[in-house]
Amino acid sequence: MAVLAIDRLQHLADGVVWPMAAACVALAAFLAFAQQERRAPQPIIELRFFAVPGFARLNLAAALVNLACFAVLLLLPFHLAHTAGLGAPVVGAMLACSAIGMDSR
Repeated sequence: MAVLAIDRLQHLADGVVWPMAAACVALAAFLAFAQQERRAPQPIIELRFFAVPGFARLNLAAALVNLACFAVLLLLPFHLAHTAGLGAPVVGAMLACSAIGMDSR
C-alpha cells in the first residue's frame, strides 16, 4: 500500500486525493503492527532493539541500500519508456535480460 501511495503521489496536483488516503492506511497498518509486536509474548521483531543507536543506524542503512537497489528496478522501466521511447515489450525484454548479468559465478 505504501509503494502504491508513493507511486501515485505525482497525481496530487491533479486533485486526486486517494494516494494520501493510501499513505494514511499504510501508516496506520505500520502503527498497528508495532503496537501488536509490543504486546506479543514472542514478537516477530523485537522493537526494543531499535532503541540501541548502533542497531538502529545499521538497519536504517541496510533499508536505504535495499530501497536504492529496488528503486532502480522500479524506475528504470518508466525511464526507458518515456525518455528512450521504447515500447512495453522491449522494456520487458531488457529487464528480463538484466538478470543474466547477476550470475554470481
